[in-house]
Amino acid sequence: MDVDVAGWKLQAASRSLTLHEFNMPLQDTTVVKAGEAALVALNGTSSFYLKHTSPDSIGLVDASGSAVDTIAWADTVEGESLVAPNSTHAGVGPNGSNATGNWIQSAWATPGEVNPVWAPY
Repeated sequence: MDVDVAGWKLQAASRSLTLHEFNMPLQDTTVVKAGEAALVALNGTSSFYLKHTSPDSIGLVDASGSAVDTIAWADTVEGESLVAPNSTHAGVGPNGSNATGNWIQSAWATPGEVNPVWAPY
């Protein structure tokens, strides 16, 4: 199902970013089509940032204020792509065998791209 994320927010401790077409540079609307991903650019934004030197978490909140998803991490390395431990993205392994409970390094860097997913067996 396509989802219009206009007015949705990325929220972290004492900071938030409202989503609109101006911070989604690869598309001209705020509609995310079913099965696709959207790039959210933080360029020129000083009020919202993701910490990579200390533990942090981020939540996606819909326009009515309901939490849609939340994720947290303990540490990262700048310039590396990470994948969530509950995913089937490359790095976690096709059956999640490398999952540790924390985000882990992707099999290869994918800045600005969707992380690769293991093909179904």
